Amino acid sequence: MACLPVSAQDKQEAYLGTEVTRRKILIGEPFTLILKGSIPLKDFNGQLPPFPDTIPHFEILEAARLDTARSADRLLVTYTAKMTSFDSGHWVVPSMGFRVGKNVLRTDSIGMDVLTVALEGNDYRDIHEIVEVEAPPFNWKPWAAGALGTVLLALLIWYYLRNRKKKSPEPSLYDSKLSPFDQAMQGLKSIRESGHMGKGEPVAHYGGMYEVFRIYLIRKFNMPVMSDTTGEILARLQDGHLNREMLGKLAAVLRLSDAAKFAKYPSTQEEGMEAIGTLEEIIRTLNQQSS
Repeated sequence: MACLPVSAQDKQEAYLGTEVTRRKILIGEPFTLILKGSIPLKDFNGQLPPFPDTIPHFEILEAARLDTARSADRLLVTYTAKMTSFDSGHWVVPSMGFRVGKNVLRTDSIGMDVLTVALEGNDYRDIHEIVEVEAPPFNWKPWAAGALGTVLLALLIWYYLRNRKKKSPEPSLYDSKLSPFDQAMQGLKSIRESGHMGKGEPVAHYGGMYEVFRIYLIRKFNMPVMSDTTGEILARLQDGHLNREMLGKLAAVLRLSDAAKFAKYPSTQEEGMEAIGTLEEIIRTLNQQSS
């Protein structure tokens, strides 16, 4: 908790403090910000200090809840706000100032780390100074072998192109005769019926879900999301597409998908089926919102 210190000499003075339930969150993961204050009744003018409407880089998921308690000579005030962030990086909940009587009290700032999925096996090594290495004598044999291999490869490609049978072009996933919504629903149904989770194949299950969702966004909203990260996709849908509740559900599904694909998270079959149901709900919401 970050707050102004209270000594034996200033127990009668007002003080404020803030705390958070966690200092590190995954992108879209909720946490709670708590602001506590103690105001002498002699300084209380009948108006409680307001909680900020916005905090840079953070989203207030639920309006701050206010609780008060009164003792013989003090008013205790507690604001509790449920928040999250869709911007990855290190951000700071800034110092907050409140007027109490003739004085302005300020809380300390709090640093927060908003993380994407932490991948295993990322080893970081020290950087050493550059050391000059003597050039070895020229060896013509690898170059001759490479040139001969290139000629042989070119002959094989020419022979293949000359004698191959022309195949009928496969239909593109982006040029389906189905509507974007029907294609997405059909794709999720196929994944559900494939039984990947029951076969111990969570990567195929969640990878297929993610691809279906990307194709839907490309076809429905012309969003170039095929190479976007989870955070970038959430940012695109944050303004005018999904409300905070649905955006939070989508963040949870995409984080689970990233964890299964990249961090080898051992997702259960129940989680996999629930994730498909949630993604269907989100696509229906997007489809209705854009109709």
